[in-house]
Amino acid sequence: MIWLVLTIILDAIATTSSRLSRGFSVPAWAGLTLLAYLGVLVSFSRAIAVLPLGSSYATYSGVGTVAIVIIGSLAFGDHLRPTTLLGAALVVTGVIVLNLSGTRTA
Repeated sequence: MIWLVLTIILDAIATTSSRLSRGFSVPAWAGLTLLAYLGVLVSFSRAIAVLPLGSSYATYSGVGTVAIVIIGSLAFGDHLRPTTLLGAALVVTGVIVLNLSGTRTA
């Protein structure tokens, strides 16, 4: 489970630093983006070695999406419209439903 949490954190760092890199024109932020995405690949591969693939990916992408919506609003002034909040709520609901399905690895 710790690997999945690390994956989500690294993905948020990578996505945020990608925005700060201004299209990879700021080398330090571009470098951090690459390193964080490398960390995502490694940590997610470790997570799915012991967790179910489908629910792991749903959790990673869903929680990561909600995290980026929040970061975008707080750090970059992205607007949180009612439809944005509804979409985030639906993502969270989907992740919960998938995780309640009881899928287990062999």
